[in-house]
Amino acid sequence: MLKPLFKSLIPACLILLILPVSSLAFPKFDYLTKGGVSLEQGDMRIGRIQLNPGLAFSSAYESNIFDSADQDFANGTVEEPTDDFIFTVKPSMGISLDRAAGEIFGFYAKYSGRDENFLHEGDTQDFFNHLIDAGINLGGPGGRGDLTIGGSWRKEAGGSDRDINSNIGNRQATTTSTGFAELLYSLSKILKLQLKAEVEDQKFQGVVSQNIDEYNFGGSIFWQATTPAAFGIKYNHKLRRYQIPSPANDDSDSDQVFLAMRWEPTSLISGEVAVGVDMKRFDTFTGEDSEDLVYQVDVNYTPVKRTRVSLKASREILDSTFGTIQSLILSNITMSLAQNLGKKFTLLVELSHDNLDYRRSSIDFANGGAVRTRVDNTVAGSTALVYEIQKWLDAKARYQYEKNLSNFDDNDYLNHIGVIEIAAKY
Repeated sequence: MLKPLFKSLIPACLILLILPVSSLAFPKFDYLTKGGVSLEQGDMRIGRIQLNPGLAFSSAYESNIFDSADQDFANGTVEEPTDDFIFTVKPSMGISLDRAAGEIFGFYAKYSGRDENFLHEGDTQDFFNHLIDAGINLGGPGGRGDLTIGGSWRKEAGGSDRDINSNIGNRQATTTSTGFAELLYSLSKILKLQLKAEVEDQKFQGVVSQNIDEYNFGGSIFWQATTPAAFGIKYNHKLRRYQIPSPANDDSDSDQVFLAMRWEPTSLISGEVAVGVDMKRFDTFTGEDSEDLVYQVDVNYTPVKRTRVSLKASREILDSTFGTIQSLILSNITMSLAQNLGKKFTLLVELSHDNLDYRRSSIDFANGGAVRTRVDNTVAGSTALVYEIQKWLDAKARYQYEKNLSNFDDNDYLNHIGVIEIAAKY
């Protein structure tokens, strides 16, 4: 039904282009209780319940939709990039009741859709992505405690996991269900506690061997030693259980412990640094067990109101989908700039580098069966210009460059992405 409309819009859409940024994120531990929110008059409300409907349309060009290597290999296989135009409609609806100071109940629910339509690949890649988030927020007496119970359901094609994208396919369809509970509590004016439990079920369409359940239990405790500095300990216990364990997918347990510092020396700069160890144990392949250094860095600098500079870096141990290698080390650094240009325009710039170290030797079948340890390096950069037509209406234009260099040549790729998007949101 939509394809004739999209084809008639192609000439106009080619002028407008933008692709949303997909950036690697690492867990952030919040340790200050929320203590309620101010109740300012919103744009769309039923009593105190706030409504946030939205609708966006984007037109994108992607030079390599499958992240293919443009090469001929020793085993006789050939890979060539496939480019295409993608037209996307994004409906959304949010409803929430913010908990004011002294109140004990609030809630939120949000739906986001993303109907992706490919010009040439058509039915083989068209996909309607869905995301539902919902939860309730409960406050304790005196504003010292804050409990949030919620969950999400997501069905999507593609994602930001570079390991899965390179080994299973970057348009892999998944269905993910998550439930969580988070408690924030002020033990005193200078001692803050966080406890969190989360359960996640992830199913892969067509790759049942990757279906997995994950359980996370942990928390943090922070001591506000001085006005600008707080020190704390973070801990997380993770269990991963594959529905079909195999030599390529082994169940694992891990414990992550961090020493952390949060520092806000002035109103211009703030940062959090955490350094720790990840102790990972596998049920069957105990030779894959490891204890590795991990860290998280998040620094923000705002010299003036119109300028914001951010630096994020992390090192984490992830489960691998590559051959029979059970885990990999992912190191990431990302720098970003948000610069207001007058009252209506905002410039966004981001640069990032990912290093994926698989640590164990494997056979490179594409290049004659050589045995080597796979290492991938991905360099990405993007720039975007956002124009605020009205407070509820934005237009965005964006370009993204992404290149992966791997010593397993069939994982090399180069991708150019351009997008235009117009979005209305109340």
